[in-house]
Amino acid sequence: MLNYGLGMTGVRLRSYLLGTFLGMIPRTLFIAYSGSGVRSLVDLTAGSGINMNENPLIYWGGLAISLIIAAILANKARRLINEEIH
Repeated sequence: MLNYGLGMTGVRLRSYLLGTFLGMIPRTLFIAYSGSGVRSLVDLTAGSGINMNENPLIYWGGLAISLIIAAILANKARRLINEEIH
């Protein structure tokens, strides 16, 4: 029903595709990185170490991007909550 209702709005296809793309890519990257981190934790608890010398840029870059996205989302959520309260 939601998709049918949204299909009846006046949103142009280009705007829909751009909004969908921009809205989904950060979340997809965050989930993929989180899954990779869980896999690393499983490997670590199983006794095999994590080799950060192999690709430190990907490891630290992914961690930095994940933290930035989490901070942006928390800030946005806090702002929206404050707008609804006041």
